Amino acid sequence: MATASFLHVSEDKSCCPICLGDFKLPRQLWCMHTFCQGCLQDFINSKVAQGKELTEFSCPICRNVTRPSDKDKPTSVWATLFPLNTVLQAISGNATAKVDQPCEACNTRGVSSQGVGFCVDCKEVMCETCEGVHRGLKLSRNHIIITMEEFMNNPQTVMKFAEGFNCSEHAGKEIEFYCKDHKIACCGTCCIVRHRNCCNVSELKKELSSLLRVMHPDSIIEQMKTLEAHLKKFKQINESNISLLESQVNNLTTQIRQLRKKLNDALDELETKVKTEGNRIYKEEMMRKQKENHECETIISAIRNSHTHIEAAKKYGTDTQLFLTVEKMTSQVTSYRDHIREKYQKTDILTLQLEFDPQMLSLSQSGSEMLSWCVEKKLEKFLNCPDIIMPMREYSETAIKLKLPCIKEPFYNGVQCLPNSQFIITDSINESVYLMDSSYNLVTSYASNKGVRDICLVNGNEVALLQKNNIQFLSVRDGKIIPTRMIATRGHYYCGGIVVSRNGDIFVSGRDDDYFYWSQISLEGRDMSYHQFGKKTGTLNTNIALDSSDSRVYVSVCGLNTLFGFSLDGSQNFAYSSESLKGPRGVAVDIDDNVYIVGQDSKNIHQLSPSGCCLRIISTDLHNKPVSISFLTDYGRFYITGWNSKRLGIFKLQ
Repeated sequence: MATASFLHVSEDKSCCPICLGDFKLPRQLWCMHTFCQGCLQDFINSKVAQGKELTEFSCPICRNVTRPSDKDKPTSVWATLFPLNTVLQAISGNATAKVDQPCEACNTRGVSSQGVGFCVDCKEVMCETCEGVHRGLKLSRNHIIITMEEFMNNPQTVMKFAEGFNCSEHAGKEIEFYCKDHKIACCGTCCIVRHRNCCNVSELKKELSSLLRVMHPDSIIEQMKTLEAHLKKFKQINESNISLLESQVNNLTTQIRQLRKKLNDALDELETKVKTEGNRIYKEEMMRKQKENHECETIISAIRNSHTHIEAAKKYGTDTQLFLTVEKMTSQVTSYRDHIREKYQKTDILTLQLEFDPQMLSLSQSGSEMLSWCVEKKLEKFLNCPDIIMPMREYSETAIKLKLPCIKEPFYNGVQCLPNSQFIITDSINESVYLMDSSYNLVTSYASNKGVRDICLVNGNEVALLQKNNIQFLSVRDGKIIPTRMIATRGHYYCGGIVVSRNGDIFVSGRDDDYFYWSQISLEGRDMSYHQFGKKTGTLNTNIALDSSDSRVYVSVCGLNTLFGFSLDGSQNFAYSSESLKGPRGVAVDIDDNVYIVGQDSKNIHQLSPSGCCLRIISTDLHNKPVSISFLTDYGRFYITGWNSKRLGIFKLQ
C-alpha cells in the first residue's frame, strides 16, 4: 500500500529545486533534500569560489549543515559522495530516455566509464568492470544489481528493493530501529550513543504496521498537496505583481511620452509666438534705426560739403569770401551740434528678453529632480490556509508594564533612549521625569513644576526637557537626574516638540496666535530662525525630528492630521496625510533616514521615506492611544508610550 500510494503521488514529474529541470543523477543529502549531481556540485563549487575552505556546507533549501561521507576527498567530487536517490532516479526516467550514466566508482578516481548496472544495496551506478569486482567481493557478492535500463525505466523494481534510508547523523548507516520513548527512527549507532538508556527500542520493521496506522501517509500527502497549492498561489501572486509592475512601467513611460508631447507642443507654440512677435519688433526697430541712420548720412554729407567750401575759400577765394563762408558754416555747425545732442538724448538701445514663469524654469532642471517615486508595499493575505503560517508582519512587539509612582492617571507623552541602554519617560499629567534601567525598573525621578512637554537627547549624559516657557537641561549621571541650566523660550508660544542637532542647535515646534511654526535656537538661547506654516486649527499638539545629517526637519501637526517635511531654510518639501493616519504625534528617524510617525487615534505607525512616500503601516494593539516614539541605539528597536497606558511598547523590526 505504501508503495502504491507513493507511486500515485509521483505521477507528476519531479524536478530539481536548483535547476527546476528533470533530475539527472539525483543525490540525496542527509536532510533528505535531493538535487541533481551537477547542480549540487555547482553549488559546492560556488562556495569554494568565495574563498572558503570547506569541511561542510549548508543545504540550499533548509540550510542544515551537511558533511560528505569523506570530507578529505577533493571538493570537486563531493556531490558524488552522497547517496543516489534511487526512487527519484527511477521515477524521473522514461522508456525512451537514453541511459547515459557514468560509473560512480571510476568517477571518484577521475576515470570516465559508462555505467551498465545499479547496485540497489550500495545505491551506486557501476561500469561492467566494477560490477564484476562487486559481484566477486565477499562483502558485496549478495548485493542486488539490476541493469541500467531496468533502473531507469521501472520504478516498481527500484521501490521493491529501496526500503532503507540512511541516518542523517551518521553517514552510510541505515535506519533500522525505532525508539518509542523518543518517538524517533534511528540507526544502530544512534541506539548505542543516544538511546542506550531507553527502555522501548525495537526493530523498525516490527513497528511499521502500527506506526503507519497512526501516521496516515495519505493525510501527509494531502497536506503536501495543500502546501504545493498555496506555494503555486504565492507564485501566481508574484507573477501577477510582475505583470502589474511591467504594465505600470509602460503606463508611466506613456505618461512621460504624452507629457513630453504636450511640453513640445507648448514649446513649439511658444517658439512660434516668440519668433512672430520678435520679428515684428525687429522689423519696426530696424526701419526706425535705418531712418535715423539715413538722417545721419545726410548730415555727414552736408558737413563734408561745408568742409570742402571752407577749404576752397581758403585756397582760392578772397578774404571776404572766406569770412562769409566761415560765418555761414558756423551757424550750420551750431545747428548740427544741437541736432546731434538731441539724437544722443533720444537714442535708445532695444533689447529683447523672455521672462519665464518659475514653474516653467523648473522644467529645465534635471529629469531626476522633476519627480519622485512613490513605492507602496503591502502584504498579501492568504485566506483559508490554516496549515500555513504566513509572515503577516515585518516586526514583533512586546509590552512591559511600568511600575511608576504616579499620583494621577499618567500620560507618558515622551520617551528618550540613552546610549547606556537606560531610557527616560516623561509624564505630563504628574509633571515628572523617570529614569529607567535596561530591565525597565525605576532608577530615579525628577519633579518639574513648570510643565512637561517633550524631552530629547543632547549628548551622552545630558537631556533637554521642554517645559511651558523654558528648556530645562538635565544631567543624567550615576543614577541621578540633576538640573544644570535653563533657557527661556522667549517669543515661542505653546511649544510642543524639541530635538537637538549634532552641533548643539535646538529645534522647537509649536503654534503661535495664528500659525504653527518651527524654530531654531542656539544653546545660549539666541533665536536663529523662525518659520511659520499651516494656519492654526483643531488639536494643537506638535512634535519635531531631524534626519541624520540635520538637513531635514519633520514636524507633525495633530490638528491637521499631517506630517510636514522641511529644508533648513524653511522651504516645505512635502506634506504627508492619509486616511489611515489620524492624530499624528511622535516623530522619529531611523539610521536609513526613514521617518516614523505615530498615529494616536489611528493606533498605528506610518513609516515614510525621506521624501515623504509611505513605505509601510505598522499596527499596534499595545496602547489605547500611542503617543511618543524613540529608537534604541542599535536602531533595530524602538519604544512606544501612550495616553492612559501604563505599558511600554517595544517594537523590533525584522
